[in-house]
Amino acid sequence: MQKAKHRGEMSILYLFDSSDAKLKKFEDTLFKNEQVGIGMKLFNRIQVDVSKDSVAKEMAGNKLPQFIVFNAKGQRTADVTLKGYKASPSGLLRAMAKGAKGHSKLSFNAFVKKYRSLLNDIDKLEKQKEVHADKMTRAGDSKSKMKKLQKKADEMAKTQKDLTEREGEMLRGAGAVGHTKAPAPVAKK
Repeated sequence: MQKAKHRGEMSILYLFDSSDAKLKKFEDTLFKNEQVGIGMKLFNRIQVDVSKDSVAKEMAGNKLPQFIVFNAKGQRTADVTLKGYKASPSGLLRAMAKGAKGHSKLSFNAFVKKYRSLLNDIDKLEKQKEVHADKMTRAGDSKSKMKKLQKKADEMAKTQKDLTEREGEMLRGAGAVGHTKAPAPVAKK
């Protein structure tokens, strides 16, 4: 977590017990939630399995699974316990929003919404590319059809490049993990 703090990145400490039979279903449900998945792009996730550490397990008690959120300064900003492995994303999303507060110009919720819109655009383009590939297959040896289809393919390639650049800018602007700049090292005297 010190490295994340040094890089100005937010973190989530995830405590769980792998011996609990409910864990797999919990993780499959919670981490496949689109908003959680998008939000997690902004955080380093540190996972700690307490099942093999009797002291840690005793300390955690019935507070598992637990998420502890740290802001980019390394300050603990929120704790969320999802008792009984109930995969309700709302508490975790609120905790992530609290940890991300002031991290970038865009609020956490606005980032999630904007990124979801980007994913919609990517999905739309992928569908267009599938239809286009089918049209190219059916065009056969017709040079005039192929010329028009190649022009459309070039347009879609440009759109793909633009979407990729938009995603990078969005992630950098939000301070997403792997997209932040570490502070310059302090010169030693």
